[in-house]
Amino acid sequence: MKKVLIFMAILSLVIFNCSKKTITNNYYPSADMGAIVGFVYPPDSEAKVIVYLGLEIASTKIDTAGYFELTELPPGTYSILVEAGGYMDYQSSKTIWVTGGTTVSVDNIYLVSIHELIQSVSPYDGSEGVRLSERIRITFRKEMNTGSVESAFRVEPGVEGEFSWYDGRIKGVGGISELRFVPKDQFASNTRYQVTIDTTASDTGGIKLSEPYQFSFTTEPINVLSTRPSPKETWVSPNTWISIIFNTHMDAESVILAFKMVDSQLNDVTGDFSWRYQRQIDFRPHSVLAGNEKYTVTIDTTASDVNGARLPEPYQFYFTTEPVRILSTKPTNKETWVDPNTTVSIFFSTNMDAESVILAFKMVDSQLNDVTGDFSWRYPRQMDFTPDSALAGNETYTVTIDTNAKDVSGGSLDTPYIFWFKTRP
Repeated sequence: MKKVLIFMAILSLVIFNCSKKTITNNYYPSADMGAIVGFVYPPDSEAKVIVYLGLEIASTKIDTAGYFELTELPPGTYSILVEAGGYMDYQSSKTIWVTGGTTVSVDNIYLVSIHELIQSVSPYDGSEGVRLSERIRITFRKEMNTGSVESAFRVEPGVEGEFSWYDGRIKGVGGISELRFVPKDQFASNTRYQVTIDTTASDTGGIKLSEPYQFSFTTEPINVLSTRPSPKETWVSPNTWISIIFNTHMDAESVILAFKMVDSQLNDVTGDFSWRYQRQIDFRPHSVLAGNEKYTVTIDTTASDVNGARLPEPYQFYFTTEPVRILSTKPTNKETWVDPNTTVSIFFSTNMDAESVILAFKMVDSQLNDVTGDFSWRYPRQMDFTPDSALAGNETYTVTIDTNAKDVSGGSLDTPYIFWFKTRP
């Protein structure tokens, strides 16, 4: 029996070793085999990716984009090892389950450069789209002479900022220390920065870097973080103003010239501009917007930041205003015990054309007799009707505003608005 078990073990080793090979790209797994794919960064590390199923099963080199494929893998639970010259080995912390006929995509793998004193950096070397408000972090394997490191530190293009240190001993992480560099202002958009720590940097024991340490990153381009109203928002108040918030400090004049707002008929909307914090532009239309209308706002590529970098592509969004509607009345609908000397008030959602509302107004008693009176306006959105004489007691009155009522932009009520109330005895 022992001989049989030994023979089976040897046979298994032979099978696994025979399946060990270097894999090529563009593979679709067969029904009884699987595959593992992913990306390793930085792509120029020429890393080797190895998968294990107890034993080494397969390996491959990443391509110029950092992509790898490991195919024809027998079903099972795998682990990954990544090796690259000048970088620390990466060992997957999670096991990867592979089944027949499936391709498993693993999370992006970021390698850490091997160095006598430097353990890791952030942003990582070669990263792109870095936030303009990002801070630079360098983690050292030993306690460092902070003054020597700060003197050895430089960023190109030059950036003013402040240093702070995190001591790993505070949380019981040995002698690890971390340098944090916070720029005084934001990084410039769409710019490649190179960080260098030269060989004058040393630990507390006087050991210096054997060679300058460098890494680089590229910041994100200019973009719009948010707007008010938000894109595609509906039922926006016609009295709204427009706010646009950028991710960096902008050149005010260029943004104003790049701004355009039109209605559905492509008529320009005029207004006044104001700025907050150099990153937020507010646009207040000269008059209230039309009800139930679609407005489109565009910022073209002539908009630039304070460093002269331009918006990479036009930014555009639209929103739709709420229809012309009546928000409330006084008396309220179906109200009873109303004072016969009451004044009827109508509150609209937007500024109204007074003449059209007066012509659309009608008030009758229970016998359909018209009630006459005088109209007045407190605000462009509130009309008051005062009857010529006191209303009858214990009587029901009906008020109608028909669809001839229009706002100042020509938008009208979608349907007639009707409400009634009853006076007290």
